[in-house]
Amino acid sequence: MDPFAELLEDVERAVIAQETCSKQAMEIVGKCLQEVQHARAILGGGSPDGEVVGATAKALSLLKVDAKLASGTKNLHKAVGTLGKTIDKTFTSDISKAWGGQPSDTNLLNQAILEHLHHEGQFEVASTLAAETGLSHAHALRQPYEAMHAVLQQIHSKNLDAALAWVETNRSRLEETSGTLGSFEFHVRKVAFLQILSSEGRLAALQYARQHLQGFQQTELTSIQQLMGALCFAHSPTTQSPYTNLLGDEVWDSLAADFVSQSCALLGQAQDSPLLVTVAAGAASLPTILKLANVMPMQQGLADDGSGPHLPVDIPLGREFTFNSIFACPVSREQSTPENPPVILPCGHCMCKQSILKIAKSMTRSFKCPYCPAETTPLLCKEIVFPPVC
Repeated sequence: MDPFAELLEDVERAVIAQETCSKQAMEIVGKCLQEVQHARAILGGGSPDGEVVGATAKALSLLKVDAKLASGTKNLHKAVGTLGKTIDKTFTSDISKAWGGQPSDTNLLNQAILEHLHHEGQFEVASTLAAETGLSHAHALRQPYEAMHAVLQQIHSKNLDAALAWVETNRSRLEETSGTLGSFEFHVRKVAFLQILSSEGRLAALQYARQHLQGFQQTELTSIQQLMGALCFAHSPTTQSPYTNLLGDEVWDSLAADFVSQSCALLGQAQDSPLLVTVAAGAASLPTILKLANVMPMQQGLADDGSGPHLPVDIPLGREFTFNSIFACPVSREQSTPENPPVILPCGHCMCKQSILKIAKSMTRSFKCPYCPAETTPLLCKEIVFPPVC
């Protein structure tokens, strides 16, 4: 059973027990108040005090207040106790075991944090960190990110002038880096068209399309057709237009993400902060590492084949953590090269070409995959060509 599912069930039981206990206590207290108020009314009518007090005490004893309150709190304490045990079992209070005392580079960590702060636009915090840690190149790292966030802020404010000026300034660099200038410039022009359509009407939007979108007919014809469809339905009720999604804030969010991707590519940086990706990957792998740490100390559990210490087990992290900029052969632990490219076996596992030749001895001889029972020959393996990573 999933430990988190068990934890959620125990939380729900504790909540129900608390609500039941509270409801029961309020009912009992309410009945006690009714008896007291009844006795007070009788005393006000001149009845003897002794008789009234005796009758009230008898009525309260019949309510069995102590027993009912004890029963309710007992169930609540039991549910809370079970929840506490499940929390202790599910969560590890000391996650430092996953670290295992491995050496760390404080200066490198400070640089990663500084780069993350610049990437996220937290420039004041980054300046404070740079001053406290003495990082000398902080200003040079900050300048390009400041320019990026200045344009990004204008996009979030639904102003496209800065984005169009950025395209003109970096036109040649964008074409050299990825050849995707046309698609990004069209993205900006597309949002501008939709903005004009919403604010100035169909005639102004049509004039803008004739002036700025004609050059994209060969590469963006389908998108242009959608924009013309949105033009036709501009005055229709929102529920009847099939192009409502083009007029929402999502198009601005998409443009902002596209701009960050293009800008980071020019800076030679990843679209996502490396520190953020590292922390997310570490959090995803932490349960497996903690289980390994419970079996053996991390310093003993680390393997080293000459390329540096690494875990003796593979930890699947999901497709969001799959990056194709480089490939390290799982057999030889060496990075692939043009002379030793990565290849994929029919079973789906990958390794470098030289590793396959060492295992098979020849191009026609069959061999067993090192990671599954499947057999194949080098002739049936296909070379993997990774696209450029922007």
